[in-house]
Order: sequence, then C-alpha cells, then structure tokens
Amino acid sequence: MTTEQIIKALECCSKDDCDNCPNGFGNCYANLAGYALALIKSQQGQIVGLNSAIETLQGVAKDYENHNETLKRENKYLRERLAEEMEHKEDMSVEFTCVFSQPHKVSDCPITEEIDKAKADTVKKMQERIHEAAWYFPMYEEERHLIDIGDIDQIAKEILEGSNEVQE
Repeated sequence: MTTEQIIKALECCSKDDCDNCPNGFGNCYANLAGYALALIKSQQGQIVGLNSAIETLQGVAKDYENHNETLKRENKYLRERLAEEMEHKEDMSVEFTCVFSQPHKVSDCPITEEIDKAKADTVKKMQERIHEAAWYFPMYEEERHLIDIGDIDQIAKEILEGSNEVQE
C-alpha cells in the first residue's frame, strides 16, 4: 500500500467505515498494522537521513562562517597595509626595488636609463617634426623659420600617440 492508502485505511478504521477502506476486507487489522509499521520504520529512516543532512549543512555553514571571518581579517589587514604604503608614497619614489635586486636610488636603476633614452628619442622626434613643419622665411640677411602653434600641438599629439605622419 502507498502512504496515502495507509493513512486513508487508518482514517476508515477510526470511523468504523469499512466500505471506503482501501485495505479491503478480511483480517484487515493485521494487514493494516503491518503496513503502518512499515511506514513508520520507513519514515524513521528518512528522519535519520534528514537529521544527518542537517548536521552536515550546519558544519558547512560553520566552515563558511569561519572562512568569511578569515577573509574579513585579511581584507582589514590588506587595507591597513595599503594605507601605510600610501602614507609612505614619497619614500617609494626615492627608493624602490629595481628588477628583483636590493633597494637602490632611482638614478642607479637600469630602468631609469631606458626612461632617459626614451625622453631623448621623443625630444629628437619632436625637433625633427618641427623642422619638417616649419616654413622657410627669408628675413633680412638671416634665415628664419616659422611654425604655427597648432602644428606644434599636432606634432606633440602624434608623437605621444606613436604616429610619425606629417599633418598638413
């Protein structure tokens, strides 16, 4: 019998309504008692399984809570460290670790040499482009070259963007 049929049969027995009982007739009390006992045992097993699942979920929730607290502490520590680093920002610009070596002055670092070279290259490109864009203008006995301020702005923009084309 199904759970619903067992419940219906028990209801019929409690009302002395044998006509609507799904258990049928003949030795019905013994049959119904066996079905009811099987149902009770089955539901007890389900209850044990559910209690075990609840305990497991409670353990997972506790682990999550502990992990969350750890993350909060780590986050607080990292925020404090960041705040300290920001306070010492000036110190970081004077001394820093260069290419996985010990702290050096900025001027001792090979990266500084590369930056200086890049600056010199940029200035050289700027000079070349200004000379290309300038107009020759003979004035008295001296040579004069004129350039429009807008051309200088355009040249600077092109160099910063990496373009070497002359805009006219």
